[in-house]
Amino acid sequence: MRLALTGLIFVVACAQAFSAVVQVTESDPRGWVWYAYNGAKCGLYDYTNPPLPDLPLGVPAGCPLPWGAFYGDCGWSGSGTGQVPGSCWLGTDTIEGYSLDGLPCKYITKLTYSTYLAWRGCEFPITPPYPQGHPAMQPWQLQIAIRKTATDPNFRWLMFRPNGLLGNDFQISRYERWITWDCLSPNAIWYEPFTGKQGNWDFWFNPATGYYKNAVIANPCDPTPNASWNMSTSCGATYGFWTGTGKALNFEIGARAQTTNIFGQTAWAWWRESFRALSFLDNFTIEAVDTSDPANPRTLIPETTYDFELDPSRQHGQYGLTNAACYDAPISATKYQHWYVVWGRVLLDDAYVIGVSFRIDDGSGKPIKVMTDQYVPDGAYVRVKGQLEDPPVNPGNEPKDYKVIFADPNEPIMWISE
Repeated sequence: MRLALTGLIFVVACAQAFSAVVQVTESDPRGWVWYAYNGAKCGLYDYTNPPLPDLPLGVPAGCPLPWGAFYGDCGWSGSGTGQVPGSCWLGTDTIEGYSLDGLPCKYITKLTYSTYLAWRGCEFPITPPYPQGHPAMQPWQLQIAIRKTATDPNFRWLMFRPNGLLGNDFQISRYERWITWDCLSPNAIWYEPFTGKQGNWDFWFNPATGYYKNAVIANPCDPTPNASWNMSTSCGATYGFWTGTGKALNFEIGARAQTTNIFGQTAWAWWRESFRALSFLDNFTIEAVDTSDPANPRTLIPETTYDFELDPSRQHGQYGLTNAACYDAPISATKYQHWYVVWGRVLLDDAYVIGVSFRIDDGSGKPIKVMTDQYVPDGAYVRVKGQLEDPPVNPGNEPKDYKVIFADPNEPIMWISE
């Protein structure tokens, strides 16, 4: 018999090897501020909160302990005549004492974050060209205020929209699960709303060929939090700028105007993107290194990850369950409050995808689907610790009458195979 203990990197969830993890709490926000506009709600959240509308208690599974996150719920505003949509903002202008103001964009070497986008039952067509003008909902979007050079008086604004400019990169599988976004990836497109230009980070900030190769992150000219879309004359300047937090780096969910031509569309129905949108955000990572002298790189901002937590001191229990017990109502009601441990034999069926998932059965005939990128061989007997979850609301053609356990990314799965 063979006994194997293997490591785990939970890429769908959001676990990574970070050099510094800093917790953001209500008592110690670490320079982060947040605002909600026009009926929206936002804040730190975990299972101790009352449930949000259409969402069970707690932060959805798939994000490693501690289990908190930051949430934004845009509400219903924006659909009526003349209504301004709801929006939520989370922003900062410092990273653990390091100012972002004046930071050359070309020296940012890491920029990632994780989101969860809830299914709210009012999604619009997801197949281009969106005949009714309805984009797919966006999770939290990252935005930066910049100047073309350190001395340029005018501001520019770049935004990373995870599901594409018009939602054209959207996939059904992006609902109801944690996804980590690498904003410096060649496939991560940043948009400049006022000019219509778009490109990846290298297009904008490559030291030799970048469109804004000498650009720096810049604090808005008006530090007053303002989510208004009409900013063409803010600060009395032709290209002034303000943000919903008054900070240089922001996450936003929601729309700033009911209709606009921001995305190259005539009277774009922007409000539909945020109508009842609900998204969670966690594990924002940034690093900046001056590589102008390759032989002597200089760290401008050490690699830092922000973990958003409502109550990081809260203890989580750990309980062993039979597969059948995972389907019981009392367990389902407390699934976000504890770790659960299950055992069983790995089944060779349509759920067995190396590096993605597999099902186990302990002989009860009530299989559990395990989500993990760790390799476990078919037929092995396993012990899995993780968070219990219902299947995604809209998982394609996959049946919904099963339970899912997201394996703890910080604990290896144990398995025995003959």
